[in-house]
Amino acid sequence: MITKKLKQLRNLNPDDIHKGVKKSFNKLKNIKPEHVEEHLTKFQVEVRKHTATAISAAFALVIALVWKDAIQAFVDNMLKNLNITENLHLYRLVVAIVVTIICVVGIFIISRWSEKQAKEEEEKKSRKKK
Repeated sequence: MITKKLKQLRNLNPDDIHKGVKKSFNKLKNIKPEHVEEHLTKFQVEVRKHTATAISAAFALVIALVWKDAIQAFVDNMLKNLNITENLHLYRLVVAIVVTIICVVGIFIISRWSEKQAKEEEEKKSRKKK
């Protein structure tokens, strides 16, 4: 698919590119200032929203890594206290499965809560319009 796109780009006529740019520029010239401000505000809101999401995801990753170390140390200590030295990989696999199940249930609960909150917001907006 990439090679197909590259071939298309190579076969482009510079005049076609110029016409396309000129057409886009003419569209931009016809935009009213109040619309530019409105679109710019929407764009800024979207950028902030996505930036906040990315930063939150980064913090969540740091939290997950810290918890991973804590859980691993706890399991290692528990296995050591129980004098379990054989088949350590099996016990770690079981712990990984249990933690995964707990996390999936947590994600399910959070997503349901989020959907409920979104519906409530939508209902508030629809009531305000009436």
